[in-house]
Amino acid sequence: MQTIFKFVLLGAVVLAPSYGHNLWITAEDGSIRIVFEHSMQPGAGDYNDDIVACGKTWVRTPEGKTSPVSIQKAGSPGKAFLAGSTQVVKGPRSVEFSCVFGIYKGRMDYFYGQFLDVANDQDLARLAKANLPIDIVPSLSGDTLTFQVVYEGDALPNHRVAIIGPDGSEQKFRTDAQGDLVFKPTAPGVYGVWSVRLDDEVTGQHKGEAYKGNMHATSLAFEWPIGR
Repeated sequence: MQTIFKFVLLGAVVLAPSYGHNLWITAEDGSIRIVFEHSMQPGAGDYNDDIVACGKTWVRTPEGKTSPVSIQKAGSPGKAFLAGSTQVVKGPRSVEFSCVFGIYKGRMDYFYGQFLDVANDQDLARLAKANLPIDIVPSLSGDTLTFQVVYEGDALPNHRVAIIGPDGSEQKFRTDAQGDLVFKPTAPGVYGVWSVRLDDEVTGQHKGEAYKGNMHATSLAFEWPIGR
Protein backbone atom coordinates (compact mmCIF):
# COMPACT_ATOMS: atom_id res chain seq x y z
CA MET A 1 0.00 0.00 0.00
CA GLN A 2 1.33 3.43 -0.88
CA THR A 3 2.21 5.37 2.26
CA ILE A 4 1.91 9.16 2.16
CA PHE A 5 2.51 10.98 5.42
CA LYS A 6 0.60 8.67 7.73
CA PHE A 7 0.37 9.91 11.28
CA VAL A 8 0.74 8.11 14.60
CA LEU A 9 -0.34 9.76 17.82
CA LEU A 10 1.68 8.03 20.51
CA GLY A 11 0.11 9.55 23.56
CA ALA A 12 -0.55 12.53 25.73
CA VAL A 13 -0.53 13.23 29.42
CA VAL A 14 -4.32 13.10 29.73
CA LEU A 15 -7.18 12.15 27.44
CA ALA A 16 -7.97 15.64 26.27
CA PRO A 17 -6.68 17.60 23.28
CA SER A 18 -3.72 19.99 23.62
CA TYR A 19 -2.62 18.88 27.10
CA GLY A 20 1.07 18.03 27.26
CA HIS A 21 2.93 16.77 24.23
CA ASN A 22 1.83 14.17 21.72
CA LEU A 23 4.24 12.05 19.71
CA TRP A 24 3.47 11.68 16.03
CA ILE A 25 5.16 9.47 13.43
CA THR A 26 4.85 9.96 9.68
CA ALA A 27 6.15 7.42 7.17
CA GLU A 28 6.63 7.82 3.45
CA ASP A 29 8.46 5.01 1.68
CA GLY A 30 11.75 4.68 3.58
CA SER A 31 11.50 7.98 5.44
CA ILE A 32 10.18 8.23 9.00
CA ARG A 33 9.49 11.51 10.76
CA ILE A 34 8.66 11.99 14.43
CA VAL A 35 7.10 15.14 15.86
CA PHE A 36 6.71 15.61 19.62
CA GLU A 37 4.48 18.65 19.99
CA HIS A 38 0.92 19.58 20.92
CA SER A 39 -0.03 19.12 17.27
CA MET A 40 1.33 16.98 14.46
CA GLN A 41 3.23 19.90 12.97
CA PRO A 42 6.94 20.54 13.64
CA GLY A 43 7.47 23.12 16.36
CA ALA A 44 9.85 24.24 19.07
CA GLY A 45 11.17 20.73 19.68
CA ASP A 46 11.73 21.39 23.39
CA TYR A 47 11.78 17.66 24.24
CA ASN A 48 13.38 16.30 21.08
CA ASP A 49 16.67 15.59 22.86
CA ASP A 50 14.75 13.56 25.45
CA ILE A 51 12.93 11.56 22.77
CA VAL A 52 16.19 10.77 20.96
CA ALA A 53 17.80 9.70 24.23
CA CYS A 54 14.95 7.56 25.54
CA GLY A 55 13.20 6.25 22.47
CA LYS A 56 13.62 3.08 20.44
CA THR A 57 12.04 2.91 17.00
CA TRP A 58 11.88 -0.13 14.74
CA VAL A 59 10.04 -1.68 11.79
CA ARG A 60 8.53 -5.19 12.08
CA THR A 61 7.45 -7.45 9.22
CA PRO A 62 4.80 -10.21 9.29
CA GLU A 63 7.62 -12.77 9.51
CA GLY A 64 8.66 -11.27 12.83
CA LYS A 65 11.85 -9.66 11.55
CA THR A 66 12.67 -6.29 13.10
CA SER A 67 14.86 -3.49 11.78
CA PRO A 68 15.96 -0.69 14.12
CA VAL A 69 15.50 2.90 13.06
CA SER A 70 17.88 5.58 14.28
CA ILE A 71 16.39 9.05 14.68
CA GLN A 72 18.07 12.42 14.93
CA LYS A 73 17.10 16.04 15.18
CA ALA A 74 16.10 17.75 11.96
CA GLY A 75 14.25 20.80 10.71
CA SER A 76 14.81 24.43 11.59
CA PRO A 77 14.07 26.71 14.57
CA GLY A 78 10.34 26.69 15.19
CA LYS A 79 9.91 23.78 12.77
CA ALA A 80 11.89 21.09 14.55
CA PHE A 81 11.24 17.37 14.24
CA LEU A 82 13.05 14.02 14.35
CA ALA A 83 13.94 12.00 11.26
CA GLY A 84 15.03 8.47 10.47
CA SER A 85 15.11 6.03 7.58
CA THR A 86 14.38 2.35 7.01
CA GLN A 87 15.14 -0.16 4.26
CA VAL A 88 11.67 -1.64 4.76
CA VAL A 89 10.13 0.84 2.37
CA LYS A 90 6.65 -0.63 1.90
CA GLY A 91 4.03 -2.73 3.65
CA PRO A 92 3.04 -4.96 5.09
CA ARG A 93 4.95 -3.49 8.00
CA SER A 94 4.47 -2.15 11.50
CA VAL A 95 6.45 0.87 12.69
CA GLU A 96 6.75 0.78 16.47
CA PHE A 97 8.11 3.00 19.22
CA SER A 98 8.92 2.53 22.89
CA CYS A 99 10.19 5.17 25.29
CA VAL A 100 10.97 5.28 29.00
CA PHE A 101 10.49 9.04 29.06
CA GLY A 102 11.36 9.47 32.73
CA ILE A 103 9.94 11.49 35.58
CA TYR A 104 7.59 14.33 34.68
CA LYS A 105 6.09 16.41 37.49
CA GLY A 106 6.87 13.66 39.98
CA ARG A 107 5.33 10.86 37.90
CA MET A 108 7.07 8.20 35.78
CA ASP A 109 6.01 8.41 32.12
CA TYR A 110 6.24 5.87 29.30
CA PHE A 111 5.23 6.28 25.65
CA TYR A 112 4.51 3.50 23.15
CA GLY A 113 3.07 3.48 19.66
CA GLN A 114 2.40 1.55 16.51
CA PHE A 115 1.72 2.46 12.90
CA LEU A 116 0.26 -0.27 10.68
CA ASP A 117 0.90 -0.21 6.94
CA VAL A 118 -1.22 -3.14 5.72
CA ALA A 119 -3.16 -4.03 2.58
CA ASN A 120 -5.69 -6.59 3.85
CA ASP A 121 -7.20 -8.20 6.92
CA GLN A 122 -4.66 -11.05 6.83
CA ASP A 123 -1.74 -8.62 7.08
CA LEU A 124 -3.59 -6.77 9.82
CA ALA A 125 -4.03 -9.94 11.86
CA ARG A 126 -0.36 -10.89 11.50
CA LEU A 127 0.94 -7.49 12.61
CA ALA A 128 -1.82 -6.29 14.97
CA LYS A 129 -0.18 -7.13 18.28
CA ALA A 130 2.98 -5.14 18.87
CA ASN A 131 3.76 -6.83 22.22
CA LEU A 132 4.30 -3.47 23.89
CA PRO A 133 3.56 -3.17 27.63
CA ILE A 134 0.25 -1.58 26.65
CA ASP A 135 -1.23 -2.37 23.24
CA ILE A 136 -4.24 -1.36 21.19
CA VAL A 137 -4.88 -4.51 19.17
CA PRO A 138 -7.14 -4.13 16.10
CA SER A 139 -9.19 -6.70 14.22
CA LEU A 140 -11.30 -6.24 11.11
CA SER A 141 -14.71 -7.66 10.19
CA GLY A 142 -16.17 -6.23 7.00
CA ASP A 143 -16.34 -2.46 7.44
CA THR A 144 -16.06 -2.57 11.22
CA LEU A 145 -13.00 -2.51 13.45
CA THR A 146 -12.64 -3.84 16.99
CA PHE A 147 -9.88 -2.49 19.22
CA GLN A 148 -8.82 -4.30 22.37
CA VAL A 149 -6.70 -2.44 24.91
CA VAL A 150 -4.27 -4.83 26.59
CA TYR A 151 -1.93 -4.03 29.50
CA GLU A 152 0.74 -6.59 30.39
CA GLY A 153 -1.30 -9.31 28.69
CA ASP A 154 -4.67 -8.49 30.28
CA ALA A 155 -7.55 -6.71 28.54
CA LEU A 156 -8.62 -3.45 30.17
CA PRO A 157 -12.43 -3.24 30.66
CA ASN A 158 -14.19 0.13 30.93
CA HIS A 159 -11.00 1.85 29.85
CA ARG A 160 -10.76 5.24 28.17
CA VAL A 161 -9.91 5.36 24.46
CA ALA A 162 -9.75 8.31 22.08
CA ILE A 163 -10.02 8.10 18.30
CA ILE A 164 -8.69 10.87 16.09
CA GLY A 165 -10.39 11.06 12.68
CA PRO A 166 -8.91 12.12 9.35
CA ASP A 167 -10.30 15.64 9.87
CA GLY A 168 -8.50 15.96 13.23
CA SER A 169 -11.65 15.61 15.33
CA GLU A 170 -11.50 13.49 18.48
CA GLN A 171 -14.09 11.09 19.86
CA LYS A 172 -13.84 9.59 23.34
CA PHE A 173 -15.05 6.11 24.26
CA ARG A 174 -14.68 3.37 26.86
CA THR A 175 -14.01 -0.29 26.24
CA ASP A 176 -16.65 -2.85 27.18
CA ALA A 177 -16.42 -5.56 29.85
CA GLN A 178 -14.04 -7.56 27.63
CA GLY A 179 -11.75 -4.60 26.97
CA ASP A 180 -13.09 -4.16 23.42
CA LEU A 181 -14.23 -1.11 21.51
CA VAL A 182 -16.22 -1.61 18.29
CA PHE A 183 -15.82 1.25 15.81
CA LYS A 184 -17.03 1.83 12.27
CA PRO A 185 -15.02 4.48 10.42
CA THR A 186 -17.18 6.88 8.44
CA ALA A 187 -14.59 8.52 6.18
CA PRO A 188 -11.41 7.48 4.39
CA GLY A 189 -8.06 8.64 5.68
CA VAL A 190 -5.67 8.17 8.55
CA TYR A 191 -7.06 7.37 12.00
CA GLY A 192 -5.19 7.51 15.30
CA VAL A 193 -6.38 5.52 18.32
CA TRP A 194 -4.80 6.16 21.68
CA SER A 195 -5.21 5.30 25.32
CA VAL A 196 -3.53 6.11 28.61
CA ARG A 197 -3.23 3.99 31.74
CA LEU A 198 -2.52 5.87 34.96
CA ASP A 199 -1.51 4.31 38.27
CA ASP A 200 -1.35 6.93 41.02
CA GLU A 201 -0.22 4.56 43.76
CA VAL A 202 2.92 2.96 42.34
CA THR A 203 6.19 4.35 43.70
CA GLY A 204 9.82 3.87 42.83
CA GLN A 205 13.03 5.51 41.76
CA HIS A 206 14.41 6.38 38.34
CA LYS A 207 18.06 7.40 38.00
CA GLY A 208 18.17 8.09 41.72
CA GLU A 209 15.04 10.25 41.77
CA ALA A 210 11.90 9.10 43.56
CA TYR A 211 8.53 9.16 41.84
CA LYS A 212 4.90 8.48 42.74
CA GLY A 213 2.52 7.30 40.07
CA ASN A 214 3.13 6.34 36.47
CA MET A 215 1.61 6.81 33.04
CA HIS A 216 1.65 4.38 30.12
CA ALA A 217 0.47 6.07 26.92
CA THR A 218 0.01 4.08 23.73
CA SER A 219 -1.40 4.51 20.26
CA LEU A 220 -2.24 2.85 17.01
CA ALA A 221 -2.56 4.48 13.59
CA PHE A 222 -3.67 3.14 10.22
CA GLU A 223 -5.16 4.24 6.92
CA TRP A 224 -8.83 3.51 6.22
CA PRO A 225 -10.07 1.66 4.33
CA ILE A 226 -7.66 -1.21 4.89
CA GLY A 227 -6.20 -2.16 1.53
CA ARG A 228 -6.84 1.22 -0.03
